[in-house]
Amino acid sequence: MANYTAIEYLSMKTPLAYQVSEYDCAQTTMLNALRFLYTRGEIPPTIIKDITQYTLDTYNGEGELGKCGTSPYAIEYLGNWINNNISGVGLDLKADILKNEEADIYNDKLEYCIKNGGVAILRVWSDCEHYVLCTGMDEKNVYIFDPYYVKDDDYDEDSECTVINDKPFEYNRKVSKVRLNSKTKRDFSIVKNENRMILLMYRKK
Repeated sequence: MANYTAIEYLSMKTPLAYQVSEYDCAQTTMLNALRFLYTRGEIPPTIIKDITQYTLDTYNGEGELGKCGTSPYAIEYLGNWINNNISGVGLDLKADILKNEEADIYNDKLEYCIKNGGVAILRVWSDCEHYVLCTGMDEKNVYIFDPYYVKDDDYDEDSECTVINDKPFEYNRKVSKVRLNSKTKRDFSIVKNENRMILLMYRKK
């Protein structure tokens, strides 16, 4: 077994994570954005606390907290919180919010962010409204980490989506841009109702 110093461990990134319940996709995806952008030693505990505090803010019909997941208002709040407070916790993080017609997979701001090492939190369909992390794209496809764990063969019959298992620090789905931009409720189609939004996150440097 290799011997690493404490500094070497702090300079490592950690694999992206899966949600632990049916409801915490937004919380997990926000934390995955940090895992992708920063090493373990760069992430202060205060931002983990704040993400945990402001996500899972909804109530279901029985009045149970968190059982409708995280509202788009909470994600927008966290984006604004990052821009107004993040320097106080020592991170060089910036957020941009794309709403309404701007929340499109062909948006130039989104493409620029991703191609320059940033990430995007997408609100997509997956039986219900769901949050995933976009970490890469090319001319035809988008590379996504979906925090909802599925079996390897779940998308075998879907020509527009592929499960990827060998990129734990980057993505676990390859999805066609056609699917993301479709006006359907198939998995990974961007939500295009009143909750339509994309949160861009990137390092200022």
